[in-house]
Amino acid sequence: MASSSIQAVEDEEWLISIKRQLDEKDLQWQVDSNPCIFTIPEIIKVVDPRAFTPQIVSIGPYHRGREHLQEMEKNKWRLLQRVVRESELQIERFVNDMKMIEQKTRDSYYQLDDNKLSSKEFVEMMVLDACFVLEILNVSINWSRSCPWFSNDPMFNSRSFSPFIQRDLLMLENQLPLQVLQTFLNTLNSSSRTEIALDIELNELVLNYFRMVIPGLRREQGAVHLHILDFIHGSLLPNRTSHVVTPQHDGDSSSPREQNSTLNNFNQRRITMHCASRLEESGIKIVRGDTARFMDIEFNGGVLYISQLEVHHSTKAIFLNLMAFEQCYPGCSNRVTAYMSFMGGLINTSRDVELLKEKGIIHHTLGSDKKVANLFNNFCNEMACDTYDEQLQMVSDNINTYFDKKWNRWIAQLKRNYLKDPWVTLSVAAASLLLLHAFAQTTFAVLSYFHSRF
Repeated sequence: MASSSIQAVEDEEWLISIKRQLDEKDLQWQVDSNPCIFTIPEIIKVVDPRAFTPQIVSIGPYHRGREHLQEMEKNKWRLLQRVVRESELQIERFVNDMKMIEQKTRDSYYQLDDNKLSSKEFVEMMVLDACFVLEILNVSINWSRSCPWFSNDPMFNSRSFSPFIQRDLLMLENQLPLQVLQTFLNTLNSSSRTEIALDIELNELVLNYFRMVIPGLRREQGAVHLHILDFIHGSLLPNRTSHVVTPQHDGDSSSPREQNSTLNNFNQRRITMHCASRLEESGIKIVRGDTARFMDIEFNGGVLYISQLEVHHSTKAIFLNLMAFEQCYPGCSNRVTAYMSFMGGLINTSRDVELLKEKGIIHHTLGSDKKVANLFNNFCNEMACDTYDEQLQMVSDNINTYFDKKWNRWIAQLKRNYLKDPWVTLSVAAASLLLLHAFAQTTFAVLSYFHSRF
């Protein structure tokens, strides 16, 4: 009897514990916020942890305080000191303007622990990081006019540091909402010192800075973006795809991308492709496209048009973060993921890379074609993600249909084996004429025989 009572008490305490955990505030859905900056899920991060971890500078709260990034924190204070001094604005102006958007900024980060950073610490981070990012972007355009002091700073003028900073600023966990950058820019431009003001739109600053690592970026007219990575994502999309992202901070639960059934298609079909060398053997001609955006791909009349892609040491990290953003942000287009899946099918071995190099479609600085092949082969094989994209799926289906027609392969084999060399072509033509002549003679003889008999 006593044991039954003890068991009943334990069960009651257990149920109370469950109810207490269910009532915890942290477990409740935050329906009034729509985060756009995420921590990378482990299932994605395992592909290459370094591709998602900043090496030089921390932007935002996720990597703030990491020991290996502290050297750049000193530079942030140095930059802010210069901006405040030369703008002749009080630091209170920058701080107060940031306070007004603090909560909206916090809501932009997924599952951010409000206890990790106090209000003062968070606003301080906003001011320092916004100042740093804007100064870095400004240097790419106004090096000699606005930033002569950069030339004496090894942290910023060194060619070895610049690619790392660019790569760090394109990491999903290392983003700052564009609203924060725009707020700082507006405060700066309110200064009476016109020479310190940045008389240029924020979008143009971003485009000019990142064109060095991602050629072909082009601004979307009328598009509103969430942060730098989202801006780059939209600037890469082909002309035919609508990509307009509306920040979800004002209670609107839907976005244009979520309402678009094409972009919000969760069909898990994977793009299947034959490699470039096999496509060539089957009679499909691969040609470099004439557009600046490398993601423009078309197939028409047996010709596959692919725009040029630059592959360098930051390519893997940039694409992995773009793909991670597509997988994490609800309703986001899968175009970058689909593109990498398409190219991964097109490139099987170094032979395929060599062929695409000869066509002017791929230009790389990785040292060997095998490294490029491994890069593309590993992208989607190691990431469990949705690769569906309607336009690229259609291109893939049309290519496979063309490839499966035996007549196309026979014509291609004839051209490859007999019509490639002019002397062989002449020989085939002569042999064909002799066969036709022999056939004509035989036909004439048979007809003459029957005519004489009847």
